[in-house]
Parts: sequence; structure tokens; C-alpha cells
Amino acid sequence: MYRRISALLLLVLAVGGLAAVASAKSKATKHKVSATVVLAPISQASNFPAVGSTTSDAGIVKSRPGGRGAETDTLKVTATPAAGQLTLSGTATLFFVKGTEKAKVTILAVVAADGSVTYTGSGTFSSGTGTYKGITGNVTFTGGSPAGSNVVTLQVKGSAKY
Repeated sequence: MYRRISALLLLVLAVGGLAAVASAKSKATKHKVSATVVLAPISQASNFPAVGSTTSDAGIVKSRPGGRGAETDTLKVTATPAAGQLTLSGTATLFFVKGTEKAKVTILAVVAADGSVTYTGSGTFSSGTGTYKGITGNVTFTGGSPAGSNVVTLQVKGSAKY
């Protein structure tokens, strides 16, 4: 009988401990986001940059918080607001040791006379895994590509709660 009570007491303590851990993990905290992302195209539709065409990119991320990671994105050209300008929207997925982050992004790309491209945009976190499960928040970014290069460097700032 004492064994049953001991086992039951141990079970109650274990469940209580798990509930406390789950409760502690469910309290989301706000984090400042600062990152540098370097990307290059890995796939583009044959009619890119026509409206409706798509591009997919992959690259590296250095982020606080998160550390070093990787990113992939799939973007669709949604408009050409003026000559030499493209509006793109889609999703970006960031991969870190402690989990993934997924965001919906919108980007304005402006091609300069010398062939360089500047980028401005914003993103909203839509989901995450691991440490980033339940992530919410917003980021903005700016960056560019030198003339003759397809490598894009972006500086990202914002906040996230997870």
C-alpha cells in the first residue's frame, strides 16, 4: 500500500512539475530583432520579373536573438508600380538551432540607372517551432544588390514575442 501511495505521490509531483514547466514556457517575452541576411536566387520563373512570376531565394542569417542560421523564401511579383520597380510578396522561413520562424513579407525593389537594386520591406511573423513556437511580431528591412550581382544583403530590425 505504501508503494502505491509513494508511486501516486511521485506521479502527482511529476505532473505538477510538468505543469509548472509548461506554464513557464507559455509566458511569451518580447525580443528586439536585429539581423543581417544575405540571399541569392535558387529558382526563378522563366518570365521573371513579370507580374505573377515567382522567385525563390536561399541564404545565411546572422540574427539577435537566434544566432547564425539559414533562410529560404518564395516570392511572387504582385505589381510593377513604376518603371524599374517591383512589388513582391510571399513567405520567408528562417532556420536556427533552436527552431524555425516563418514570416509573411512584402518587398519593394527599385532598380537604379547603374543596375544596382535597393530593397525596402516589412514582414509579420506567422508561425514558429521549438523556442519560437507561437511567435508574433513585425520587422522592417532595407538593403541592396550591387550592379551586376544577384546577391542581396538586407538589414532587418523589429520585435518578436515568443
